[in-house]
Amino acid sequence: MFQYSKTNLLTAASLSDTSTENAIYIDDYLYDGRPSKPFYFTAKTSQWIKIDLGGAVFVDIFAIFNHNFLAAATLGIQGNAADAWGAPSFTAAPAWRKDNFYHRPRVTYEWWRFLISDAGNPYYPRVGELWLSSSLSTFANAHAQPGRQDGLGIEAIETPTIYGQDWDVFLSSAEDFTYSIYNLSDPDNIDDLQTFIEDIKGPEGRFLFIPDPGKPHVYLAKLTGSPQAIRLVTGEKSLRAWNITIKALTKGITLL
Repeated sequence: MFQYSKTNLLTAASLSDTSTENAIYIDDYLYDGRPSKPFYFTAKTSQWIKIDLGGAVFVDIFAIFNHNFLAAATLGIQGNAADAWGAPSFTAAPAWRKDNFYHRPRVTYEWWRFLISDAGNPYYPRVGELWLSSSLSTFANAHAQPGRQDGLGIEAIETPTIYGQDWDVFLSSAEDFTYSIYNLSDPDNIDDLQTFIEDIKGPEGRFLFIPDPGKPHVYLAKLTGSPQAIRLVTGEKSLRAWNITIKALTKGITLL
């Protein structure tokens, strides 16, 4: 069953500073829930994002979405009790993956930094979204039946011009995950899948989504449509059948 995080610890209050910042693609875009609207550094080496959580906080997962880093880039995560980085208490080198990746520090510190040096990149490093969370959640009684459908969609414009010539534009690609989920619970209680949907505010919400905890894939995602459940009540137990579709948010088009 998938894991998720619905709360990002990175906010306007906790984002302390960045080494450099593009005048248009500003650091506010690191936590705006839109990976298609990225933050840009203005140098390629020795760049960092610094975060002050306001007190010692356990960080379970640290994720980057919609980056443009090359595989040869040097990546780092640091945690410390104070804003002093000569010898931070925690250091890690997250494994690179195309577009999105995550690392699980599982340590408690107030101050955090993400570091990037990408000298060979023809472009400045960019980050669509940065996500820190104190916990990953799963469901106590929900089970996918028989598994999940995982599909890739290609978004494109295909249309002729006024003179009849083809005008075709590739926009982006995005993955959809469709689940049929059975949730066993007390009929007098709200089941945990309903709690999850309400907590993220349904299709309006954005959340960190790991479809398989044993694999390195991670997405910034949302629910699509209007999730529906059918409940069968038998004595002291109820069985709810949910059908939900989770859409990984596309990199999309940089709009500015």
